[in-house]
Amino acid sequence: MDCDFCNLPGVARWKYVLSPDRPVVGLTNGAGDAVLFDDDGIWHACIACAALVDREDMAGLIERVCRALGAVLPLKDTEHRQTVQALMVGQYSAVMQSTTVKLRA
Repeated sequence: MDCDFCNLPGVARWKYVLSPDRPVVGLTNGAGDAVLFDDDGIWHACIACAALVDREDMAGLIERVCRALGAVLPLKDTEHRQTVQALMVGQYSAVMQSTTVKLRA
């Protein structure tokens, strides 16, 4: 399995199973349009990303993910980078909740 955080292929060693009543993250614009980013509630993680999740090191996790995704997701534009990082914080906060269960992948 690939890491759902840094997207490295075939390296996931852990999976985080979120509670069924997990928060759903979304984005809205000034016109009232909304996009929801729902998922299946299972997040796979490599050893490095799992260590950051377990320490609840949000800044470290976002830094690692942005560095790993830099080639496919250019984040040079400040506003775009801030939007993507805010989305990450919302999604990763759900993974870091106390109701999340960590299992071997």
